[in-house]
Amino acid sequence: FKTVAKGTQSLDVHGLVRFRNSLMQALNLPIEVFGDDVRCDYVRFDFDGNGSLDVNEVYQFVKFSLWEYIKTVGDGTLKVDVPHKSLSEAGYSITRELGKGSQAKVMLCVDNDGKERCVKCYRKGAMTIGGINELKEEFEAMRFLGCRSIAQTFEVFQDSSFFYMVNEVYHGGDFATLRTRATEQQVAMTEDWWTNVFKQCLRALEHMHQQAMMHCDIKE
Repeated sequence: FKTVAKGTQSLDVHGLVRFRNSLMQALNLPIEVFGDDVRCDYVRFDFDGNGSLDVNEVYQFVKFSLWEYIKTVGDGTLKVDVPHKSLSEAGYSITRELGKGSQAKVMLCVDNDGKERCVKCYRKGAMTIGGINELKEEFEAMRFLGCRSIAQTFEVFQDSSFFYMVNEVYHGGDFATLRTRATEQQVAMTEDWWTNVFKQCLRALEHMHQQAMMHCDIKE
């Protein structure tokens, strides 16, 4: 980076092309790692929108390009272990059902240490065509994004009927019920309170964008 930047703290799009070519030569990487659409990547990794990429933004560009390339080589499957064990064998006991959709139901469980966990149960016969690979990608992404602003994902496993993904549990509800729940608990919903609530959401999105990931399904 320093060699290409030549004393500056960032790269323009032409500098990114030179950096890419230099890195490929130094590491003997094929052109497929970064592809030909450097201008699109330049915009994608310009997280602060200032029209140039600093060293962290270029680092994310390299990391995610390598990550995506690794997933395309070999047999094309993610190297995520999905062991065979039942909920009880994994140490979880079901408390109640939290919700369900077309592919999965969500259960509130307690682990062997007495900690509550949110367990997504995907019925194998009802999963989309992406199946286990999509589940592995979700698990990999959630583990990668782990921070205090985003619910943690702890493990994934399977039995003969279901795939299970174990997540951190939140009891706060969503924005559709937020005002009602806050009123019931006599919370003063001042402008500062609302600001803090939305700031938490935006901090989580900011963290995702800093890792070159988009949410793509933001809702209440």
